[in-house]
Amino acid sequence: MGDMGDLWREHREHKQEKKRSNITSSIHLIEKLADESKLELKKLSNEHYRIGLYDFWPSTGRYMHVTTKKKGRGVFNLIKLLKEQKDA
Repeated sequence: MGDMGDLWREHREHKQEKKRSNITSSIHLIEKLADESKLELKKLSNEHYRIGLYDFWPSTGRYMHVTTKKKGRGVFNLIKLLKEQKDA
């Protein structure tokens, strides 16, 4: 069982590192979008941001519209949505 335990431990560590990487890159992407699009970006807590009228949690990739409560997932989906709204 020692080998299997080592494999699962490595797997868990890899997933944790990937999640940290995703958080960093997601924050970078929404900061870049906010600068380019002149959208207000607020850091509400360490893992909770508001860009425009959307709350965004980079650790899970979830977002939610503040008033309509429309939910979605993925930083790229959020970016696409915000760009479409800006163009409309």
